[in-house]
Amino acid sequence: MAAFAAVVVGALVLAGGSAVLTGSDLPGVPTGASSEDPGTSPTTGPTAGEGTVELTAPAGRATIDGAWSPGTEPGAAAIVPSGSSFPPSAPSCDTEGCALWRSTVLNQRPLLVTDRAAIHLGLALLIAVDLDTGQWLWRRGHNDPRGVSPAAALTAYHLDDRTLVIAYGHRMRIHAADTGSVLGEVDLAPTQITDIRRHDGQLVVSGRTLDGEQPGTRMVGLDDAGRVRFDIEVDRPVRQAAPATSTTAPLLALADGDLVRFDATEGFERWRRVVGQHQVDGTTLLDPVTGEITVVGTRDGQDLLTLERPGAVAAGVRGGVLVVTHPDRVELHDRDGVAVGKVTVAAPERTVVDTTGRFVTVATLPAPGATEPRPDIRIGRRASGSVALPSVSTSPSVPLPPDADPAPVLAMRRPDGLLLAGPEPEWAWVMDRLGGAVTDLELTLLPATEVHHGEGLPLLRDGRQVTVLGAGGSFRVRGATQVASLDPLVLHGGNGTLRLDRTLVDRPDDDGGG
Repeated sequence: MAAFAAVVVGALVLAGGSAVLTGSDLPGVPTGASSEDPGTSPTTGPTAGEGTVELTAPAGRATIDGAWSPGTEPGAAAIVPSGSSFPPSAPSCDTEGCALWRSTVLNQRPLLVTDRAAIHLGLALLIAVDLDTGQWLWRRGHNDPRGVSPAAALTAYHLDDRTLVIAYGHRMRIHAADTGSVLGEVDLAPTQITDIRRHDGQLVVSGRTLDGEQPGTRMVGLDDAGRVRFDIEVDRPVRQAAPATSTTAPLLALADGDLVRFDATEGFERWRRVVGQHQVDGTTLLDPVTGEITVVGTRDGQDLLTLERPGAVAAGVRGGVLVVTHPDRVELHDRDGVAVGKVTVAAPERTVVDTTGRFVTVATLPAPGATEPRPDIRIGRRASGSVALPSVSTSPSVPLPPDADPAPVLAMRRPDGLLLAGPEPEWAWVMDRLGGAVTDLELTLLPATEVHHGEGLPLLRDGRQVTVLGAGGSFRVRGATQVASLDPLVLHGGNGTLRLDRTLVDRPDDDGGG
């Protein structure tokens, strides 16, 4: 699925045409230096030795001054509050209606985005901007280890409405999302931090460890000030199909061979299910010998649904529907075990399941290299039921046995239907969700074009130009290197940042858009 990741390398975009942004340096802040109002932190990291870098925030105070937003200009789609001196009156877009705002200052470094704000992780500064206007909310001095050590690496980060958490290897710093002030620092050596998210509202940090020859994962629960609440060793986490900012996803893991839900505040076991020889797909357990299938509830670990399907090789919940995979077919079972139907498939590894309302789509995509590629579509109508089945797996592919890998195929919803893509990067189709009619999605490709898909949008990258295609139109941009977010649509790079109006590419036009 890596070829179709939602986080892609892209370029700045404009509606219905192309645009080039020109860069500018941050006024008054020399390269690699801190600003005149650096951040605060009472915590000092360990003494830096050869090959290491101190992760210590400089002393001082953050500026919270929304009126000072250098390099930021409104787009033609910007809404300027009545009586406001920000943003400036002259629009900066080359094409009418293309962007809400653009910045020539927020460039080159990672840009983290929520539905309300974006934070630029610079080597010398952290800058928070309002996502609707581009107005600076605050700026803070930032000692980024990458600025002084090529060996330093940004290994994980997390942003939500409460905190901004940045990890460099085994060390991490927690900032308040509304001011940028440093709340705490944590050193989890020798664990390399690779994941930061909230479970049940609590911060949980995890990374791989090696105990002898048995690899495992360490999960550490923290409060927002960085104080450790629990420290657990598990075989592997079981991730919920939810955004990284979710505050409700339960903390699930395989530990000592069992499926366990931990309390995200104190770390104790809330329930444990013995797995034994069962295959585990999220919270679905399959006995491959007898075909017994059990879907476990995340709240209390009790059985929500049990079935016996002899011959099944895999089972899991996709979009609230229990999907049972056999060597030659998949079976769909709704809530309370009601059978939705059976679909014969040529290749389960190229088959995806999508549920939209009462409609269930099973699509088997063509084999790589097919001369006339066309997906095989089946549509069914699901029944009602009283039990909600938890979709814990993040994969749209049907469940597969442990020794099988899914092909790079996916299904994504967009306003004009279901977007199907893969396994060849340039293959994409749009399916009408009600009638099942499939139309080719024409992708204009040059020999060096890279194709990515995410959040219902195909992206074509050719050198330093990216085209974003939607149901209602397209954007094309030159001069940048990164896509910060596809929904909301924010693209940036060495020449700056554009906050685009996604409705212009999402809205289906009468002529199909461009």
